[in-house]
Amino acid sequence: MRYPKAKIIVIEPAGENFKRILKHVSHDSDIIPIQAAVGAEDGCIDLHLGASSLGYSVLDRGNTTEIEKVPMLSLDSIMAQANIEKIDVLKFDIEGAEFDVFPSLSEKVGAIIGELHFDLGDGYSLRDVESILIDYNPRFECLREDDRFIVTGER
Repeated sequence: MRYPKAKIIVIEPAGENFKRILKHVSHDSDIIPIQAAVGAEDGCIDLHLGASSLGYSVLDRGNTTEIEKVPMLSLDSIMAQANIEKIDVLKFDIEGAEFDVFPSLSEKVGAIIGELHFDLGDGYSLRDVESILIDYNPRFECLREDDRFIVTGER
């Protein structure tokens, strides 16, 4: 194992996907699966399911075939539940909800990598995200025209 002291927290809101995760990681005590959506605060939220699990989102993307009520946890609550004080690397692909989570990033998060969905966000721009993530010296890679990007950065 390359990082033998690593603790991995896997967050997945969709019930069927979470069952798959449990099947694959139950043998490893250093992987902590949590069934929840990540948000700015704790609560309960509708998860919009579509024909493919690739597009499940807490945002209504217009292709919803079913709604699943799921718990939503803030990063602070996730860290408390996992009993960690710092996140070395935060990897995210949360289908438009990333814009709600960014303001809660703090010095507790060392590095970030994730997908930005400007086509799903509430009018955010690349400049807005750059300003919010300024402490991470963000770098952007365009995935699709001007509405999908990968962002990486570290403090």
